[in-house]
Amino acid sequence: MLSGTVDRPAARSVGRDDEIDRVLSKLLNSGNVYLTGAVGIGKTALLQAIRRRLLELEVEVITVSGMEATSVVPLAPLLRLCPPGAEQAGPAIITELYRRSRSRRVVLLVDDAHLLDHATAAIVRQAAGIEANSLVVAVRDGEQVPTPISSILTDELATSVVLRPLDRASTVELTELLTGPADPATLQMIWEQSRGNPLYVRELLAAGGPSGADVDLQGCDADGAPRWTSRLQSLLARRIRRLTEGERDALCIVAVGGRVPRGVLTQMVSVATVLELDRHGLVVIDDASVEIGHPLYATAVLANLTEVQARHARLRLADALHAAGSTDLVLMALLRLDAGEAVDTALLRQALDVARRPHLPWCAERLSRQLLEQGDDPDVRMMLAEALGAQGEWDEAATQYEAAITAAPNDTVDLRERWALLNFEYGDDLEHNERIIREVAPQIGERGSELWEIVNLRFELFTGDLDRAIVANRAWLARRPASPLRSAGLVQLATAASHCGDFAAGLDASDDLGRPAGLDPVEQARMDGVTLQCQRWLRGRRAAPERLARSMRCHAASGDPEREILSLSYEGMTLNDLTCPVEALPHLRKAMTIKCLARRRLSGRLIQVELARALASIDDGAGEAELLLRELSGAPSLSMWMVQPLYKLTESMVLLRSGRDPSPAIAEGVRAARRRSARIHEVPLLRLSGELGAAADAVPRADELARRMGGGHAGLVARELAALAEQSPSALDEVAADAWSFGSLGLAADAAALATGFHLQRGDVRAALFSQLRSDAVVGDRPQWSFSRSTMERTMSDRELQVATAVSAGASNREAAAQFFISHRTVESHLRRIYLRYGFDGRDELAEFVDRATRLPVAGACGPR
Repeated sequence: MLSGTVDRPAARSVGRDDEIDRVLSKLLNSGNVYLTGAVGIGKTALLQAIRRRLLELEVEVITVSGMEATSVVPLAPLLRLCPPGAEQAGPAIITELYRRSRSRRVVLLVDDAHLLDHATAAIVRQAAGIEANSLVVAVRDGEQVPTPISSILTDELATSVVLRPLDRASTVELTELLTGPADPATLQMIWEQSRGNPLYVRELLAAGGPSGADVDLQGCDADGAPRWTSRLQSLLARRIRRLTEGERDALCIVAVGGRVPRGVLTQMVSVATVLELDRHGLVVIDDASVEIGHPLYATAVLANLTEVQARHARLRLADALHAAGSTDLVLMALLRLDAGEAVDTALLRQALDVARRPHLPWCAERLSRQLLEQGDDPDVRMMLAEALGAQGEWDEAATQYEAAITAAPNDTVDLRERWALLNFEYGDDLEHNERIIREVAPQIGERGSELWEIVNLRFELFTGDLDRAIVANRAWLARRPASPLRSAGLVQLATAASHCGDFAAGLDASDDLGRPAGLDPVEQARMDGVTLQCQRWLRGRRAAPERLARSMRCHAASGDPEREILSLSYEGMTLNDLTCPVEALPHLRKAMTIKCLARRRLSGRLIQVELARALASIDDGAGEAELLLRELSGAPSLSMWMVQPLYKLTESMVLLRSGRDPSPAIAEGVRAARRRSARIHEVPLLRLSGELGAAADAVPRADELARRMGGGHAGLVARELAALAEQSPSALDEVAADAWSFGSLGLAADAAALATGFHLQRGDVRAALFSQLRSDAVVGDRPQWSFSRSTMERTMSDRELQVATAVSAGASNREAAAQFFISHRTVESHLRRIYLRYGFDGRDELAEFVDRATRLPVAGACGPR
């Protein structure tokens, strides 16, 4: 539910810090920027933020805005620059621009440049060539741009900057800045409907209004009537009104179909029409289909159709799909139902069989209800229960299940098994799921399917000791060597082995599986991820790049969101553990986005915790991480398998970032990890406790884990903790070098930073500088993810380090000064202090030392094996 919205200035630049810094950097270096983005994406707000920053730097700013109302008046946006009494405005304006640029730097900010008249556009083009000037031109995607403006980019006079939609975290931040704290349902609705467009976020919130009206996932009231602000309605209607009749017809077909096969659509309308809609950003074309460019476009199109027009469009598309021999039975059935047509029972049943797959539960619900209107059927009623359970409607699902059991003739084993499987797959309450499975198991007895056996084995992964689960899976594989579900058993074995740290067993299971043609795509994605994880932990980060790239391409191209979510999640988790959370964030954010857009429940909370862990590991990410953890707080599935120890690890990191005591959370996490044999997450918990002063206590357990996990990363952590317990900076330096070779960049940076502190305590400033430079070389230009780095006592200031690095690379004092916007005397002063502090005789000795300290090792032990 929404409260009143307030448009706060801080909200206008949410999620745009990187773009603002990039544009400012270009402008302050005498460059030009060509800014593009979709309607409402925030171009004007970005220009306003840049203008404020430039004025703070005492840079003269001239703002120009194109408008439809003035586009027929030559030079209207620039007339205020024309001196009074000038006979010819154009030359006078150009002269004025030159005059101003001679005395100081001038920045020209041009908003909506696609609406400029040609005379104004020509002057803006000329201003782009004035060396003392800088400019930003903002252009809306899909609009016809005056030739003088487009030539700024084609003539390479400006750098292109594209404004993308906000990510989910920024969309949530913007929403809560405008409304205050919002409930999860509202945040989800805003995210799904706005797709990160700031204007749409504001207008959707305004549509909820100060009355707090309910808004459903289609941007409508509970009664189905569209809810729009007049501004949003006008904006969307104007985009559609500009289209030709043929383009509106094509857009209508895509709007009613949602995702239309490309071949079918191009048989109904011309290819040129579809391409023109794509140019305007109204549809998105991929290899196989065409879908609406934004959910609000579909709502706007359908809202402007009469009932007769909508019915005609749906039937026309359904007939075209049938004529083309389309296999999308669900779409054909739903189109005819939406059009009010009677649908053949056989088609409904075939469509329901397809919709039973996990990604179409809302379709399965509708189709099963339609079939039940034609007569009661226990199997169909069970399908309705499955569809409701998949959407979290457990009360009605239980009612439908009981009705199916009552209506069934005699044998209900199949129905009971399906009910237990449904609870296992979708239920959030692990204790409830366990009770259901334990109740149903005696009723099924020995008559259960092999799938039932597999699920019981998988249940052991979630509720029991992972070592016991490995033994049980191996016994089942030995008992059923020819089972068609053998691949699922191997995937479970590999998963259990990897999560309790037996990576060699995980790889053995993966090798045994190979890549059979009949392997379920989701299981294939899961196994690819597990295999990659095992290979990385055993052999370092460079173990399987080709397999990873192939797997990621395969899953992304499959069109199955579940496969892509799994693949992205495993890659993000592995990067989170071994290398750098900055590299993991894009994978995890994309997995989270796909899950939200596809309304997926699969692994959602695990992905959310992993995303929070990555954020908690980098500068300025703790706030968003805490928000994600707060959303998860108290969720029943936090007790599931791997989620709780990982949750506690992330909570510990957030507490540490915010200056609170993480010790209780660390202790709870270690206990949870040991209960679940989650050695893979016990290792970082031990490492964190060791760096906070409990290294000596953590060493024995770390050594045991290193032995059980075959060395690798766990071995490096054990060595780091031992070095910490002994306060040995030389041992920490060795760990840093070996961690880099292995690919554990976070551990490498941590160990080098800790070594810096111990060297300083012993008064060995040169050795401290060596360790510090190694840590800086590992981090590069990434945000700091290392707690030790963020608290370390640096031996050089940031500016001294910049100057030392530049001079060591061969830059003269004046070149270094120009590079960092300081005077050459300041560079000389920094160098004198560095020479005096470290006893260097000159820049040759400094260069030799910096080169030796920052040269990354090419070989080295990777921890005990």
